Amino acid sequence: MARDSLNAPLGLEPPPKPRDVPWFALALSGLILVVGSLGVFSYVADKQPPYIANQAQVAPVTTLRVQSVLDMPDANARVAAAQPELDDVTGSVGRNTAAPARPNTAQGISARDIEAQSGVRVNRQPGTEAVGLIIPVPQQEMTIRLPVTPDKKLLERGKFGNLPRIGADGTRPADAYARPVVAPGTLKSGAPRIAIMVGGMGINAGATQAAIDRLPDAITLAFAPYGSDLEGQAGHARDKGHEVVLQLPMEPFDQADIPGPHTLMTDVPSEQTLENLHWLMSRFSGYAGVANFLGSRLTSQSNVLTPVMRDIASRGLFYVEDGSSTQSVAMDVAGSVALPAVRADVILDSAKPDLMEAALTRLEVLARKNGRAFGVANGLPGTVERLTRFARGLEGRGVLLVPVSALAGQVTASSANLSR
Repeated sequence: MARDSLNAPLGLEPPPKPRDVPWFALALSGLILVVGSLGVFSYVADKQPPYIANQAQVAPVTTLRVQSVLDMPDANARVAAAQPELDDVTGSVGRNTAAPARPNTAQGISARDIEAQSGVRVNRQPGTEAVGLIIPVPQQEMTIRLPVTPDKKLLERGKFGNLPRIGADGTRPADAYARPVVAPGTLKSGAPRIAIMVGGMGINAGATQAAIDRLPDAITLAFAPYGSDLEGQAGHARDKGHEVVLQLPMEPFDQADIPGPHTLMTDVPSEQTLENLHWLMSRFSGYAGVANFLGSRLTSQSNVLTPVMRDIASRGLFYVEDGSSTQSVAMDVAGSVALPAVRADVILDSAKPDLMEAALTRLEVLARKNGRAFGVANGLPGTVERLTRFARGLEGRGVLLVPVSALAGQVTASSANLSR
């Protein structure tokens, strides 16, 4: 059988005999290859980008850590101090070394100015520069999270649940759960202060969630004791940075307005009043103070109110008077038992927008006149919307928004009457 590529063992087929190639064909192929290579080289050289031709002149890339704008309180001064280095940078790449315009920190800080403040020399291709505008974020917009879970050292077990108490080391719930005051660098020292407390939290879950999420976190939120998930809602509010207060239902003059069970009444023995107080206090934990809810009748009778205030003081809380009753003696009683307390100056609730605008204007006027002012409102959707706009504009008008605890008088535990 004739040998062929199908029948021969794999790899044993002899290689084919090469064909003879004429010498002039080889010479012609070589000439074509040389001429083609020269043409390609000439084209590439003619089209070569300048940055490739000058690659040896490009400075090495520098990696730097970006500094937060919040760490640069005086951008103008920092840029002025860094200007020599900035001029050195621009001169090194052949740019005009004239000093740039100083940034307006109210409008923003340019990326070029940020580089100047960083102290790092940056080399760029001629004709290019850092672009973009960095907007300073007001410090009061920075998120401050308060403890979500109450401190067990500040709790004691009562008949109806956990009650607040002063810790063994003297720590008071009023201090542990108070929101710190954050003063933006844009405000002058001694700027007038405004505190706002929004009550009625916990009754309607949707309205409560909206208030927690939308209101500036320096606004204090007051929770009624009748909600279904007060512990969770109050914890969420603290996580968002809101200081939390417990509202205590108190007897009004009109019996038809009694808000609910365990309202503090005037016609029951003091032991029953304190038992109702402890039931209300045990609804949730982590509040820095308590506030009256209604109570025009109860707060007018010092003999009934005194044991209530003494118990509140003994637990390291502060007291908030909403200012709704002209007959209230609560502030005098609070002073007699060394209970830190603050009374509202303006009630901000109104179904009519023009009346609410007038109340907000009065609040700001009082703050400028007296150095501080305190307003209270309920968490209705329209009220929350208007309060949010008002509060977010305070810094631009030179007013500092603070939590209620910042306006309540400070009393040490050792100076309070701790007998119950």
